[in-house]
Amino acid sequence: KVERAKKAESEDKESALLKKKAEERLLQLGEARREKAEGNDKFKAKDLKGAEACYSRALTVISDATDKEMLHEKCLVLSNRALIHIQLKRFTQAEADCTAAIEANGSWAKAHHRRGVARAQLGDLGGALNDLEKAIKLEPDSSSTLDEIRRVKQLQTKQRQQQQQQQLLLL
Repeated sequence: KVERAKKAESEDKESALLKKKAEERLLQLGEARREKAEGNDKFKAKDLKGAEACYSRALTVISDATDKEMLHEKCLVLSNRALIHIQLKRFTQAEADCTAAIEANGSWAKAHHRRGVARAQLGDLGGALNDLEKAIKLEPDSSSTLDEIRRVKQLQTKQRQQQQQQQLLLL
């Protein structure tokens, strides 16, 4: 009887611990979503710095995300913050946020699109095109991604022409 009582007590403690962890996770997810929503509102109001601060706070709350729902939320927030970095012409930071977003959820087309935009601005046209092609596979009807693919291909053509001209000058 004593052994059964100890076993039951141990199971109760384990159950209580699991319940507490689940509650903490829900609180974290709720806080992250509130910060993201506030960031979205600030973004719509053109307050980029305020939106960035909200997104950064949301990421702090869910930095150790491991389950699918929290990882997806982390992906969304990183992707949103990357858009701010792009608009503020901080392309290296945008690329890093998009890479982290893709690691959290590789099927989010906007993260691939935005990383492609950032990479194109950084001069990595091959990497940009790879990202944009992945984005269009995930979201085939995206006119903005198709436009960006055309733009990057035009830049690649122009870059090749310039390289050919430089080679001719060297001859």
